[in-house]
Amino acid sequence: IHIICTKAFHLHKILDATPELFSAYVGIAQLVNSRESEAKIYQHLLVLCQTKGDLKNLNLLKKNQQAVKDLTPHYLAKVKGRIIAQYGIGLTVKPQEPHFMIRNLLKFRIYSVKNKLEYIKGLLASSSTLLPDVKEINIAAIQQYKIPIYLIHGQHDYQIDRGVTKTYYESINAPFKQMIDFNHSAHFPNYEEPERFNQLMLTIQATFN
Repeated sequence: IHIICTKAFHLHKILDATPELFSAYVGIAQLVNSRESEAKIYQHLLVLCQTKGDLKNLNLLKKNQQAVKDLTPHYLAKVKGRIIAQYGIGLTVKPQEPHFMIRNLLKFRIYSVKNKLEYIKGLLASSSTLLPDVKEINIAAIQQYKIPIYLIHGQHDYQIDRGVTKTYYESINAPFKQMIDFNHSAHFPNYEEPERFNQLMLTIQATFN
């Protein structure tokens, strides 16, 4: 494996186990500390709703203060998820059709029907199966890496707090590191700015040729 590009939660476990297999790591919307990220996003949303005069969502957020601390599925999906989608700071900046990722997957010709069904099955199962572990993720203490680290973040991403990721980026030691902002993207810069993303990946790839 030459370069690993992912939203991996436990990147340090992946890289520390067999660093000789990788030339570089590219993290998209890298999750560092779930609870800190969600707490900061909650405060951002309070300010946003207050500024917009959005009393309905402001009151909804205030009623869910404990749910933020518990990171309940209801808060993440029905409160935070709905608000960030409404303001174009969720998965994407531009509004998308419901289940747009699944729709695009079904149109993708390279995957077989079996591949697509297995992906959907895994997607449905992972949200509930992985949530308990995702809640407790905190890789802030892992600061030493043996390969180059690239972190890509959408400027409008309120799914993962950019500030927490940026602070972590500044703390790590690696042979080379770079954090790249995508100014017209939210959580999926590879989807919203595909030409720039593809060119960036080609540039990174060329570095190791």
